[in-house]
Amino acid sequence: MSWRPARSLVQLRAQLDRHAPHRSLASDGTIGDSAHAARASDHNANEHDVVTAEDFTHDPAHGADMSDFAELLRAGEDPRLAYVIWDHKIFDGPNKSGTGGGGVEPWIWRRYDGADPHTGHLHISVAGDPELYDDPSPWLTHPRTMRRGDEGPAVRNLERALRHAGYYTGAIDGDYGPVVAAAVNALKHAHGWHQDGVAGPRVLRALGLN
Repeated sequence: MSWRPARSLVQLRAQLDRHAPHRSLASDGTIGDSAHAARASDHNANEHDVVTAEDFTHDPAHGADMSDFAELLRAGEDPRLAYVIWDHKIFDGPNKSGTGGGGVEPWIWRRYDGADPHTGHLHISVAGDPELYDDPSPWLTHPRTMRRGDEGPAVRNLERALRHAGYYTGAIDGDYGPVVAAAVNALKHAHGWHQDGVAGPRVLRALGLN
């Protein structure tokens, strides 16, 4: 049978690959196996021969920490998302039309009791509307600016990107302190930009984060 992945997922995978080019693909997957084919699953092709789900391998050692990735997706509130499953938890997007159900408040984690706890990979399903699942727009492109005092997964991604670019040797701890600010200034100095320790859209674009 001929099938293809949803174009929104192709875009998301490309962005993750750019961010973590050496990440493991061991648990990556789009089209379902025979077990998926025997039941309702977004890993099966829909009536248009499009698969609207993809799994991404958890590989924090190579920049693909799915805990952080899941939180970034949740914070981004992209309307293309149907639901995300990770580490015994699930949250819905605003257009839940896949096989996972619906009828709950979007963007809120709740317990997931499926047979696969999804601790080795993150599952993403996109909405069933072709205008949404085939929208190839970049993900996570809402303007972001980070500065000293900020904390969380976005800062950890910034730290990893700065380390990969050779500007940062500190801990990946999600704490935007003076060492991170100094690394941002080193990048800005290399580009001839004003050095204020702030990671704005221009810095994020230079690191492939925006």
